[in-house]
Amino acid sequence: DEVTEIFDTISYAKGASVIRMLSAFLGHKTFMKGVKSYLEKYAYSNAETPDLWNALSKASGTDVKAVMHEWTSAPGYPVVCIEEVKNGGQDGDKQGKMRSFRCTQKRFLSSGDEEEVEDGAGSSLWKIPLKISTGHGKEAKHTSKLLANQSETITIEAAAGEAICFNDGQIGFYRCCLSEDLLLAAVKGTKGVNLLGVISDAFAMADAGYLPYTAALKVAKEAKGVETFAVVMELSDCLSSLLRRYDKNAQDDNEKAIHFGICGVICDIFAPLLDKFGWVRSSGVVVVVVVVVVVVASETGWGLEIELLKAGLLLVPLSVRV
Repeated sequence: DEVTEIFDTISYAKGASVIRMLSAFLGHKTFMKGVKSYLEKYAYSNAETPDLWNALSKASGTDVKAVMHEWTSAPGYPVVCIEEVKNGGQDGDKQGKMRSFRCTQKRFLSSGDEEEVEDGAGSSLWKIPLKISTGHGKEAKHTSKLLANQSETITIEAAAGEAICFNDGQIGFYRCCLSEDLLLAAVKGTKGVNLLGVISDAFAMADAGYLPYTAALKVAKEAKGVETFAVVMELSDCLSSLLRRYDKNAQDDNEKAIHFGICGVICDIFAPLLDKFGWVRSSGVVVVVVVVVVVVASETGWGLEIELLKAGLLLVPLSVRV
């Protein structure tokens, strides 16, 4: 049992995520240089975690052991709460191109209840490599900051109101809790995997009590019309999970009202996709994905199609766009 606990799925998944983040932080070439040195030195012998950190430190000139200590010794992972510091930035910034943000880290708990943290486990202080981006494509600007304290103010180049992604490429093993204004700007101005991250974080923060669900639903509404496969599926998962919290047959009228209110939001988001791609018989369809929430659709005018869908006679095709 002890061996199973040590080498379980969480250990491997977390380990892979942390190594991916470290590779991005050091740079792929530098990281591979350190790994090559490590493998050559310890070929046909035993090694421990600090041996890898030492090899990577030598290759990069960075104290990797200090950066990675909490990631490999502390339970869980952090959430970084971010809010803009008004009238911050650098003195004398007449053109308003510099903006300042207060970043505060703590251990993330899906329940949001800090009392559930075991003794000492909630006091972890991670060194978090923040990968920050603004803009898209050739116009994109990238910067990196190392959040080494519980709370720091960082300054980056960004126009007022411009969307900022604080986990570019979703490579960092942390969640972001953005203030509502930053959150709405991000969902309007990001695409692809970064948009997926904004949606995922928004609903996770609402589940944990960091944000009101109204903020998460605003994010979902702003994502209406997006056709990227992974983003659509994330929206579907988040909204269906939220819907299951409220019973349509509840005695409480408020709970019933919330249930059908969420139904309306879901229909508003997914109806345009169904109108565009239509219902197609499953024969000959190679790549398909059901994007509609069955519970909602059966209550809101798509009853016949849903019954056929349940029977396996119909599927909703959605093109994959990246």
